[in-house]
Amino acid sequence: MRGLQFVTILTVVLLVASGTGFTEDRKQLLDLRGPWKFDIGDDMQRAEPRFDDSEWEEVFVPSPWEDEGFPGYDGYGWYRKHFTASPDWKEKVLYLHLG
Repeated sequence: MRGLQFVTILTVVLLVASGTGFTEDRKQLLDLRGPWKFDIGDDMQRAEPRFDDSEWEEVFVPSPWEDEGFPGYDGYGWYRKHFTASPDWKEKVLYLHLG
């Protein structure tokens, strides 16, 4: 289902910064490809920063969930990635590039 594949567009997840909008001088600050937490279903409590995702599966991003142990699943899925932001980024405008 194409709509659900949007979630898998996390194929090239980059955190980029720019002084004012989308200019050519954007640069990659952090590459988030690699292991992410993943769980199927839909529950808005999962959006809470302190939500306990310790029981979630680990999947590799970028990769469709079908290739990561959820073949044939057609529904909602939640991805989570924990990282520490650099203190230098505090005064910058940051963008998450989803590819």
